[in-house]
Amino acid sequence: MSVDEMVTLSGAHSIGVSHCSSFSSRLYTFNTTHAQDPSMDPRYAAFLKTKCPPNSASEAGAGPTVALDPTPNRMDNKYYMELKKNRGLLTSDQTLMSSASTQKMVVNNARNAMGCQVCQGNGAHGFSRCAYRN
Repeated sequence: MSVDEMVTLSGAHSIGVSHCSSFSSRLYTFNTTHAQDPSMDPRYAAFLKTKCPPNSASEAGAGPTVALDPTPNRMDNKYYMELKKNRGLLTSDQTLMSSASTQKMVVNNARNAMGCQVCQGNGAHGFSRCAYRN
């Protein structure tokens, strides 16, 4: 898989929710220097803390859930737009902004009003940029 394909496939996080246990360490126990992940928008972190109070995620796959992006039932470019604002829910998502090459791809996908969509075609890949067909 190429880096471009990985960034595009990550756009699938535009749909769905995540259990608090998958990201609560970013809110409360990030590292010995910072309790909260410093790469996360502080207002977004405060919002997430209202949805996932401490110890609400004591067991993997249990507890409250939070939408992966503001439009969890629609495949669009909001996922990429949120990454630009440091509002990636999962570490793997926000990490896409820490590399110059992947950051450029995120910014490009955020600019695309159609975002990422599931395209019909004969190819093996289900997700593709709207400008391309499988």
